[in-house]
Amino acid sequence: MGSKILQVIAALEKLHDAASESDRDVWPVSSVNRWISQIPADAVQDTKSLMLEDDGAGDADIDFLLAHVASTIAFLEAADGADES
Repeated sequence: MGSKILQVIAALEKLHDAASESDRDVWPVSSVNRWISQIPADAVQDTKSLMLEDDGAGDADIDFLLAHVASTIAFLEAADGADES
């Protein structure tokens, strides 16, 4: 697995942990997208499709954000693993 992908996955996992332990109803989308934007262009063809959309105020519903982050982590692990096969 590429080191940059591992770094992004690690950051998203920490973010997921912090958001899941929070009592907030919404979470800033920028906290997710800053890490997704770190994915190397040659690792994933379309990182824009991984970006989380906000609610117009810069936030996302916490449950939606948690599902998005978990799915993004799984996608990155599978995509990077497929490159090694």
